[in-house]
Amino acid sequence: MRFKIPLFIMILSISTFGASIVLTPETLIKSEDQIPDFEAIIPAEFGGWVTYERPFLNVVDPELQESVDAIYNETLIRTYVNKAEQTAIMLSLAYGIDQRDSMQVHKPEICYPAQGFVLRDQRRNSFQFNDRLIPIKQLDTQRRNRREFVTYWILVGDQLAKSNTDGKLIKLKYGFKGVIPDGLLFRVSSVGMNANQHYTMQQSFLEELLRAIDTKDLPKVIGVK
Repeated sequence: MRFKIPLFIMILSISTFGASIVLTPETLIKSEDQIPDFEAIIPAEFGGWVTYERPFLNVVDPELQESVDAIYNETLIRTYVNKAEQTAIMLSLAYGIDQRDSMQVHKPEICYPAQGFVLRDQRRNSFQFNDRLIPIKQLDTQRRNRREFVTYWILVGDQLAKSNTDGKLIKLKYGFKGVIPDGLLFRVSSVGMNANQHYTMQQSFLEELLRAIDTKDLPKVIGVK
């Protein structure tokens, strides 16, 4: 039996193979002195949300932590509480100046299972912010009695990746320019039982947070249109 391979898949495969041979970018698009100061960029208080002094305990495997430290140049972890609504959201940012395959950001759907969580569900979604549509991925995870809902996006260079394939294409475009892009994993999560309730709360939190960030710093978080 003969199988026909769709033309666009053949073109993409040949282009990717050719690019891997011809293009071997060694120049980082940003230097270490250009790493964004997310501690200053992300407000500690906004709307009804304030930073909680003692973040929720997260147990991280030492070997996993070692690999994380090797990949990321800048990380920010905070827990925000909304006293009026008696809710809490964990914020985690991980930034790396080198997004080659061996150094790219670790996706939560890989990291959470590595820490003993079961991935119950995952879905792609988006939300509106000003004139932008922000592509996000949402995860429903569980470890023993702890059920944690996650919303995240990945920024590659100055472009938000709509999917894994899109992220690779963005890196390929930078490769054609002879440079290696930086990358940002922007993640929020909360603990509870109702998926829709937590995803709605997280989206509201993210919209408020983005509105509170200085306009000149927004491209460092959500890229450019």
